[in-house]
Amino acid sequence: VSTQSTGKIEGEELDQLYPGRRMFFGRNGSHVKQNVDIFQLPQLAAWAAVLAYLASTSGDVHPNIVFEDINKITYDIHVGGMLHGHIMDNIGDYLEPNPRLEGMLKMMRDTGKQTFILTNR
Repeated sequence: VSTQSTGKIEGEELDQLYPGRRMFFGRNGSHVKQNVDIFQLPQLAAWAAVLAYLASTSGDVHPNIVFEDINKITYDIHVGGMLHGHIMDNIGDYLEPNPRLEGMLKMMRDTGKQTFILTNR
């Protein structure tokens, strides 16, 4: 995503901005953050939307500040527990009870099957 728009960069413009298509260091020598994960799509969309909005309204765009702010709130939401707390407080909005689950688990226990729960917390 370009810091100037949400449009696609192709051809000569892409080659000019990213020669060789390998970006290991930023222009000032700092590391470039690579976003190659499907889980980062919402974060990328937020960066693009905020940068495009700032460019279209004030023209005063500071990509590093936007990057740091969005990274901080993303961290706070996921690692800090804001998202977890919201989901737990509104669990019915996110999960629907499966009426067959209790019977299936009981059948597995009665037939001697071992089960485990794996979560990311």
